[in-house]
Amino acid sequence: MPTLAESKRVTLHWRHSTQRTHITQLTGVLVSSSLSEPTFFIAGAQRCGTTWLYHLLDEHPDIFMAKPVRPEPKFFTSEPTSTSINEYRKKYFANTGKATAIGEKSTTYIEVPQAAHWMRDAFPGLKLIFLLRHPLERAISNYWFSRENGFETEPLARAFELESERLGQTKPENVSTHPNAYVHRGHYAKFLEPYYAAFSAASIHVVLLDDLVRNTQAAISNTYQFLSVRADFRPPSMNKAFNESVRADDVLTPAETARWLTVFHESNTRLGERLGRDLAMWEQ
Repeated sequence: MPTLAESKRVTLHWRHSTQRTHITQLTGVLVSSSLSEPTFFIAGAQRCGTTWLYHLLDEHPDIFMAKPVRPEPKFFTSEPTSTSINEYRKKYFANTGKATAIGEKSTTYIEVPQAAHWMRDAFPGLKLIFLLRHPLERAISNYWFSRENGFETEPLARAFELESERLGQTKPENVSTHPNAYVHRGHYAKFLEPYYAAFSAASIHVVLLDDLVRNTQAAISNTYQFLSVRADFRPPSMNKAFNESVRADDVLTPAETARWLTVFHESNTRLGERLGRDLAMWEQ
């Protein structure tokens, strides 16, 4: 089966809400379907509060989110074909009802640069949401997640020190991204570059966890507006504060903290320039 990029496509389509009926002529293959398709993705990042964001969106009457929230679809972590795209749509978007915004959450996408073009080619009108967090706090959260799931045995500081060496090794077969990429994963600016290259800036909405925690209604209203749904809706999960247990039995020293904050400085600066935001709160 040819990949999407290899396929020669002639598409006839008409829309009713987000329902598309289309006939696609591929190399020797005729594909016909009447299925809903996603209009947006929560595409990152891991350990940044995306499950909370998922529920804030799913509770909106005009938004449909693919179920279940876990395991994530992770469909665009490999190159799709026309057949696999239709199977993906059948599996996750078969019963979207009257929703006008249809989405899924796969936080791995931000780490797959090729996915930007695969998504754009599959769904040209797609919008992307990225929820980002203080990178060192994210790295520590990622460490504890990996430790609790059996992917880490080293103390926190040692795990950070070993990261570069570990990233040169083959990741476990049963995970989509390397479970020990704690610091690496927090260099958001470089991960976003392929997406800004493939999509217009107007199609990308970056949310900072700082904003979502500090003023949940304002942050989620902006996100609703981005998705072209009613912005004044108050989701029930808005009253559930973002809580993440802090482990006091294994922490970085002040000197270690300062060192790793410095590692993120250049990336934070580039991201701040991209967003037009002062990210000084991530420097401490």
